[in-house]
Amino acid sequence: MELPLNEWDVALRSGSFLSCKSWHEFMALMNKLADEYDVQKVLFPQNEASILHKEIHELKSENLRLKIKIFYNKFVKKHADSSKSNEYICRDENSKEDIAVLLTLAYTKNMPAVSIVYDNSFICDSFAAYLHNSEKNKGKDVSVKNLHIGNVEIYRDDFLTGVPERSVNPISNPIWNIEKTKRYCESLPDFSKLPRGERIVRLKQEGTFVARLNGWIEDERLSSINSGKEKIRRIFKPVKFRYSEAAFLSIDFEKQAFELLDHRGKHIREISFLGKVNTGFKRGHDIKLKR
Repeated sequence: MELPLNEWDVALRSGSFLSCKSWHEFMALMNKLADEYDVQKVLFPQNEASILHKEIHELKSENLRLKIKIFYNKFVKKHADSSKSNEYICRDENSKEDIAVLLTLAYTKNMPAVSIVYDNSFICDSFAAYLHNSEKNKGKDVSVKNLHIGNVEIYRDDFLTGVPERSVNPISNPIWNIEKTKRYCESLPDFSKLPRGERIVRLKQEGTFVARLNGWIEDERLSSINSGKEKIRRIFKPVKFRYSEAAFLSIDFEKQAFELLDHRGKHIREISFLGKVNTGFKRGHDIKLKR
């Protein structure tokens, strides 16, 4: 996954920036995003990336220069300067120069933006902005999520939303994001040994994350229709898929598995969190689409 840069403090952009607290916090943030959320790159505007690259080569300490260069090559990706774009975001209508450089991309992709700003006025979990020069949405208010070292956990769900290729079919390939799903599931305990109440809570939480990681979104209406005092259902629909009306997915609250159902709510098969077939069709596992 690649996330756009919000902006960074111009006052700190100097030869001393690379060895100061802000840069080390940025390194810590990126290592956390990479290890826990599979974020590989931060998209820097081309001119900003070039300035940073130049400053790295001008560092007097060879060890520091090598360390930061490795980090730069691993996590920084140049992106076209959005000032040449037809659309960009401003924070405040009264301050049209206060442009957050790549937030158009953040808004378009509906993802958080990575912040390297340590001015207290900009350290916030989100901020209001508006599309300044968009032909289609000019003046539209938007809220931008802002990542910094203190609040990565707040946006955990945003990293667990997968978008399948257009050719992926939710019936034949409901769990398509295998590598990331496997990495996530490897960290989970064996829920079968937990007390029933605790097991249901954990399966509900982790099953939701696995579903979202593969492009499924909860259908709250169907979850409510099919739940009662003695039965719990959490049902998902494949809105991120091309065939968005083709199937439903329901968490199996006995083990780390899902029930896969067709567009009529008829049971097809049971699959593990990793998409492997546990059993085929079972009677009594259909869901209702209406009350």
